[in-house]
Amino acid sequence: MKAKHSAKDRAEQAKKKVGEVVDHAFGAGTTTTAEGRVDQAVGHAQASVGHAVGNRPTEVKGAMREAHGKVEQAEGRVEHDFAAFQARMEKEVSTLRGQMTDLKSKAASATGEAKAKAQAQMDSTKAKVQAVEARIKTAIEEAKEERDARIASLQQEAAHATGEARAKIEARIAQVKSDFNQHIDKLKQTLEHIKQTMAG
Repeated sequence: MKAKHSAKDRAEQAKKKVGEVVDHAFGAGTTTTAEGRVDQAVGHAQASVGHAVGNRPTEVKGAMREAHGKVEQAEGRVEHDFAAFQARMEKEVSTLRGQMTDLKSKAASATGEAKAKAQAQMDSTKAKVQAVEARIKTAIEEAKEERDARIASLQQEAAHATGEARAKIEARIAQVKSDFNQHIDKLKQTLEHIKQTMAG
């Protein structure tokens, strides 16, 4: 029994590694979206067979798997969108930091009209920085709301499951918490970089 458990753990670890490679190659969320499509298709087929042969438990189990597949697909798309948003924000912040550094240098060495022009450009850049800051704060709040909604949905699903199915859902809850919290932490780091840009 222990050897089986060990082999199962190794298989799960291998699956996770493959998923990481796929996500790295094709973008965050690709693996989750693909798994969702498979679960949706298999669940639909299982529900159809259960319905056709009059096996209600099989039909219900298939319908649940199909629904779970749809949720996985949505999670994959959200993960992809979060990663793309994070990359855009990091790029914008980096660009704005560079602009602000250049403008501060120009303003420090300029006089008269050139100094006023540099100051006006700095004010414009500060406004852009504040807009990026507002977008990131909004994204953090949206991520928290999305995380809480996903967890609530999974908890409701877990309440109706038993045994191994329940354990898988509980593991998924932990993974969703971890994924969202990592995303939120990255956004907070980017927000911190913005504050440094404004302070520096």
